[in-house]
Amino acid sequence: MDPDELMFLGEDDYDDGGEDLGRGMRIYRPRRGTVRHSRRVAARRVAQALKQPLPGVSRVAPRKFGMGLGTVQFVNGGATTLTLSADPQKPFKAQRLMLDVARTGATATGLVTITRFQIGVNSQRINTKAWPVAAFAGDSVDTLLALDPVEPGVNVELDITVSAAPGVGETIDVGGMLIGLTLS
Repeated sequence: MDPDELMFLGEDDYDDGGEDLGRGMRIYRPRRGTVRHSRRVAARRVAQALKQPLPGVSRVAPRKFGMGLGTVQFVNGGATTLTLSADPQKPFKAQRLMLDVARTGATATGLVTITRFQIGVNSQRINTKAWPVAAFAGDSVDTLLALDPVEPGVNVELDITVSAAPGVGETIDVGGMLIGLTLS
């Protein structure tokens, strides 16, 4: 087939029986005497999009991944605000924040909240009030967020605060991760 015959067609052009290439692209051979309103795509771009980068390696496409934020531990006499952070190695668009709290000891009962959530220099909160960490537990529902995209070299930081430090020999551990899309 001549590469000049490859065209990008809209959904209204799918009844011509052409070969489906996915994402609205089809191999199309124009019929004599018919005029279609479609825009041409350079044959090299179409061929490159269909070609695998290396044998056995799939094409680059968005996939869902997790990005760990690490863990922090509140101890008796320690700081009451600690920071979870990440430095991504790929572009990332987070959709869900998940946080887990583990308490050891009878008096480790302080309220754990998020007091700052930054992606680069942009705050991901719309007011100054703290968010309860329990809202982002692993079994919570309807907690999808529309967060700013993250690029390599841009830090993600969450300040986690406990309302009362744990007693002697007791701890409050907080771990977190973001789940979202990246190209892979």
